[in-house]
Amino acid sequence: MSKMLPRTTPLMDALETMIKRAFDLPVNRVREVNDAQNCRPDRLASLAWERQAPVWDPDWSEEKRRGLVGKLLQHHQWAGTPGQIHAALRAFIGSHIEVRLVEWWQAQPQGSPYTFTAQNNLAAAHAAGVVDDLEQIRAVIQATKPRTRHFELSQAAPSITRPRMILAARTYSVINATATCVWRPGLRTSAFAYAAARVYAVAKVGGTL
Repeated sequence: MSKMLPRTTPLMDALETMIKRAFDLPVNRVREVNDAQNCRPDRLASLAWERQAPVWDPDWSEEKRRGLVGKLLQHHQWAGTPGQIHAALRAFIGSHIEVRLVEWWQAQPQGSPYTFTAQNNLAAAHAAGVVDDLEQIRAVIQATKPRTRHFELSQAAPSITRPRMILAARTYSVINATATCVWRPGLRTSAFAYAAARVYAVAKVGGTL
């Protein structure tokens, strides 16, 4: 039943019909299309864009995509903190990832004020059998860090402890002052031991690699 006055134009009647159809839409339908757990799978990419997901891969499983979209609001609430940077990296890149954040005042020597360094641990990725995408890591950190902070991203190789270096160095001979390591074919040692011996020799004698 129309609620318009008797004297109406065709345009007014058309507007009434259009508005009535708009308000007759079920409210639950509007909530459903914005719910990451109940919306259609093809809607997830749009929700990720609306909620500013740092990275997005359509090849992720549906379960992972729904879970990430559902956490984006919480992600933005805590964005800017070191804890959320780690949480975002684990969520978007993988649980294996280990990134060490070094603030400018923690570096030796100190870096530029209000900057930090992110060091990705290659050993963690290697142990998990994956190859980390540095561009994805950079995108996640860029979207999560404080807006006023600048950062540098680097790959951090596993550290070599001094006892292991000494043990490796003893396996080889260091001749002259050039810190040249001589390979002994009869010794059964790994390539790591050879490399460690060279590093140790340079540190002790001051030669070149």
